[in-house]
Amino acid sequence: MFRKSIIAVIFLLLGSLLWGQTFDNLQLLRRAGLDEGEIDKLIELNGAYDLVKREAVVEQNFYKAQLERLLLKTDPDMDEVEEVLKNSLEWKLKETMADISRRVEIRKIIGEEKWVRLIRAISEIRQRNAESQ
Repeated sequence: MFRKSIIAVIFLLLGSLLWGQTFDNLQLLRRAGLDEGEIDKLIELNGAYDLVKREAVVEQNFYKAQLERLLLKTDPDMDEVEEVLKNSLEWKLKETMADISRRVEIRKIIGEEKWVRLIRAISEIRQRNAESQ
């Protein structure tokens, strides 16, 4: 059970890294063909998402510290360890669901064609950043 939980955490983290996008770069949004109204809606949507994400990160850090404290013991209570992991995973799930909901809303706001252009632009930037490192 413990190993499955760790694997689940790793996959959730990878998913959020792959899809974690911020739309603060107005040039990127304009390059994807978004108009000012769409950009304003995305910025508003992103602001609401950021609040959910910050809360989730704070809660996950809390549970991570709890887990570290438990694991300092030579013989930790594995039921308690499992409970802390479950709580942490619940917050990671909330964060991931908020990200997915945000992406769905973005697609509704800007339409499929602009969504594809936006994803391509983000991919190009990530590729350039990876090549420059």
